[in-house]
Amino acid sequence: MQKKKTKLEIIQEDIEITKEVLKKPLSFAHEFLEFLQKFGVIGFALGIVVGGAVKSVVDSFVKYILDPLLGKILGKVNLSGIEFYDIKIGSFLNDVINFIILMLVVYLAISFFMKRFLTEEDMKRIKV
Repeated sequence: MQKKKTKLEIIQEDIEITKEVLKKPLSFAHEFLEFLQKFGVIGFALGIVVGGAVKSVVDSFVKYILDPLLGKILGKVNLSGIEFYDIKIGSFLNDVINFIILMLVVYLAISFFMKRFLTEEDMKRIKV
């Protein structure tokens, strides 16, 4: 025959059930935050946003400063105007120059932040 539970035992049982129910969302949130931290998703997203902003600055630099400067040096040559049978070679060269400058800016920014904000222990942990 089953023993009748006291009110205290029922309350304690209810508290345990409530704890178990509350653990699931907390463990999910904890797992989600670990995922974000482990894979650097927040840093990645921030990098995409900053990269988009840097790209527009680099595009502007190439279009308004570098192209005219090369035009003066090379005798009024506009890279974007170079074509070969409707193949816009100059525009492709502009994009290659943009890419190289963008990668240089990203490299310099990452190097600066790593040297400025990461300790030796952090560098070893991320194996740099």
